[in-house]
Amino acid sequence: MGRAGAKPSGLGSPGVVAPAILIVDDDEAFRCFLSDVCRGAGLVAVHVGSLVEVPALLAEQEFASVLVQLWMPGADALAFIRAVRERWPGVAIVAMTPFASLEAAQRALAAGACEYLTKAIDPEDMLRRIRRAMG
Repeated sequence: MGRAGAKPSGLGSPGVVAPAILIVDDDEAFRCFLSDVCRGAGLVAVHVGSLVEVPALLAEQEFASVLVQLWMPGADALAFIRAVRERWPGVAIVAMTPFASLEAAQRALAAGACEYLTKAIDPEDMLRRIRRAMG
């Protein structure tokens, strides 16, 4: 994609359209790690560092899932989850947080997330949850 900050990776096999995952996290190294994990599983991954970039990307490209960090400076990820769920109801949202919190999980799920992960992520568990969220 020609958009600054949006970095696609993993194009899948020729003739086969792999599900696209949008990763939103302010930690660039972690975004790249998640993107590599998704690409290794045959998914297309696009990653951005802020919620501001997401609506334009969702309008331009079909994504099966959005992985979103709940705690980013200056961002209300719960309002973001509600807005995505309302405007793009077919997009599976997986919320991530750096610390395990039952309250945060409940809020994310109530806002419309399908799954909740802590950032101490086991790659296989993450992929299993993304696939489950996508149906």
